[in-house]
Amino acid sequence: MAAAKLVEITEWVVACRDPTSHKFLELAISGRADMIVTGDGNLLVLNLFREIPISSQNKAISSQSSPPQIVPNKAFNKISGSG
Repeated sequence: MAAAKLVEITEWVVACRDPTSHKFLELAISGRADMIVTGDGNLLVLNLFREIPISSQNKAISSQSSPPQIVPNKAFNKISGSG
């Protein structure tokens, strides 16, 4: 599992019918997202935005060929004393 990282917004977007949803598109572009998973109908109607698929939670999970694997974070285990 990848560690979280801070993403700087490098491009402003006005592409959604709900202006409060623009920030999610900006974050996906700037962070080079593979997919946007959301329950927001204003984003779902876009379906695909600049080659980034936009999907509901159920559709994203059902499209996985196998369930995601949980990999223990060894760094966390060392810090927490469990590994």
